[in-house]
Amino acid sequence: MPITLSEGGRLEVSFVARWSVNYRVHLTTERLLPIQEQNCLLGIEATVPQRCVAHPVELFLSWSATTDGELVTTGNSSPVDTGYWGPEMGKNLGRIAAVGGKRYTLVVDVGRSSVTLQKTNPRLVVEVASEDLRWTYVWIGLLFILGGFSALLALILMLTGGEGRDLYLRRSETNRRNSP
Repeated sequence: MPITLSEGGRLEVSFVARWSVNYRVHLTTERLLPIQEQNCLLGIEATVPQRCVAHPVELFLSWSATTDGELVTTGNSSPVDTGYWGPEMGKNLGRIAAVGGKRYTLVVDVGRSSVTLQKTNPRLVVEVASEDLRWTYVWIGLLFILGGFSALLALILMLTGGEGRDLYLRRSETNRRNSP
């Protein structure tokens, strides 16, 4: 969802949680500025803060999430080490521990920002936290493997019919006769 980063601005968005997992809230921007400048303006320069003397942090967002009129969680953009880089750059704002099927309302207030950051086409994104999805994929993979083995076993039994059982019984009987 596009967000206008003007001081005093507010964005309100609702979503229905599909699963009972953590949802990540973050601000994503396009990489349209020099990387160091954008890094500093977003407040994600964690290793060498002195690099940001020319471009101090220009972003302060606070947010809250509610469901059924009750406050679930709050957060803000102040931690410095919570960003990401790639084709886009962004600022992690926090997480919502959601319950599947419930409607959540997220309200984001802009306390401070810069005109320069607005040029990066900022968007507010709420998505399932990737580490929560990882276990879903693991379980699906394990079930797929188990299903494959079950199908293979069924195929072997179907192709051998009762012959496998009869062969086992004949060998057992032969072994009993030949044993001293």
